[in-house]
Amino acid sequence: AAGEPAAALARLGSFDRACADDTAFRQAPEAAGHVAAAQRFARRGELTRAECEYSRAAALLPHVAALADAARACSLKRAESRELADRLHSALAGEHWAEVLRHAERLIELCPDHLIARQARSRAWSAVGMHLMDESTNTYTGPSPTPPKPPAVAWRPMDRFLLWVDGVGGYLVCGRAEVTIGQPVPESQVDIPVLGDLSRRHAKLRRDGEVYLIDPRRPVRLDGRSIDRATALADGTTIELGNVKLRFRRPHPLSATARLEFVSRHRMQPSADAVLLLAESCVLGPGTQSHVVCGDWSQELILYRQGDDLLCRRSGRFQVDGQGVVDGSPLTLKSQVSGEDFSLSIESLVGRAS
Repeated sequence: AAGEPAAALARLGSFDRACADDTAFRQAPEAAGHVAAAQRFARRGELTRAECEYSRAAALLPHVAALADAARACSLKRAESRELADRLHSALAGEHWAEVLRHAERLIELCPDHLIARQARSRAWSAVGMHLMDESTNTYTGPSPTPPKPPAVAWRPMDRFLLWVDGVGGYLVCGRAEVTIGQPVPESQVDIPVLGDLSRRHAKLRRDGEVYLIDPRRPVRLDGRSIDRATALADGTTIELGNVKLRFRRPHPLSATARLEFVSRHRMQPSADAVLLLAESCVLGPGTQSHVVCGDWSQELILYRQGDDLLCRRSGRFQVDGQGVVDGSPLTLKSQVSGEDFSLSIESLVGRAS
């Protein structure tokens, strides 16, 4: 069981002080550190790393059988987790929401903080709601899920900010579910101000669950076709607003966050390379499915919302505002985040000259 290694180490701590010179006693704190790391990794579904940490602890304390047992348990759990993850991705691709819920719930039982499983479960809830549980063809046999809480009404501290990623670029991040695109004139107060031949409030973009809609106020074309009403956007759609061309991207299958890229040679004010329409989480990393592709990074960093707060998560140790953190930390609108192979900063738009 997950608690057995910790219990074994706790017993070591009760040894008589006369044993202070004993090698096992002196190595117990280091072993305890490996156990704590293993438990964090296991909860997140990083079972290879968890097994490695348990094995390191077992090497330090070979007489504590529970540590070797925990390493073997991680190996077995890893095989089941990998199979469940494969099934989960297949179910997501086919939009088989009952299967998504079943596989996600099982993954969360194995690894309570498994981010992909939690995002998949939320996506299934958003897509089908609780009526799925009443369908005669439903094959979901897991525990009845509780509908997710609605997002906070106002996320004012993070409505808009700039994200600067060293060696990659700058991004205007919009946190509201509805944003306007238009010219950057003072009285218009648009969310995405573009220097180009377009109206002050040319169009609205609205996120409705997993779907993004564009509502034209002035002429808008999608992939060359004119629209006159709110229309859903698909990944890869080219949006034409006057002479401004943007591409809409939804790169990550488990995140509702989207990206707007410039196709034409226009720019925003304040200047940024692209727009991130932030839903619950945003992935920065070397993978092609990242919202911000950082080719030289060794692993992903995830920005995510929790209530009215913005947080980040990345495996291992890194720095936030000059302080060392492990795995994750809250952020502010002036945070600087860095590690061995990456650096980024957040800048508030409040009081900033365009």
